Amino acid sequence: MTAQKTGKEIRLPIHKTLQREIEEPIKDRQGFEYLFKSRGGLNKPITSKTAWLKIKQVGEYFGVYRLGTRSIRKTF
Repeated sequence: MTAQKTGKEIRLPIHKTLQREIEEPIKDRQGFEYLFKSRGGLNKPITSKTAWLKIKQVGEYFGVYRLGTRSIRKTF
């Protein structure tokens, strides 16, 4: 991964199981396809509201509340 602001390479250890889960949905994509597509159209991105809702739901599932799309940026 490369930091957008500094251009420095960032290396993060990823568990093999997580790596497989990440690679599975992207292995068959061709050309420019969105990873998270909307239900309403062909190769249309999800909205920011949908992204926020999904992240919030996953956070709550794991007992992490007050999680949103901007929270992810604070991880690194």
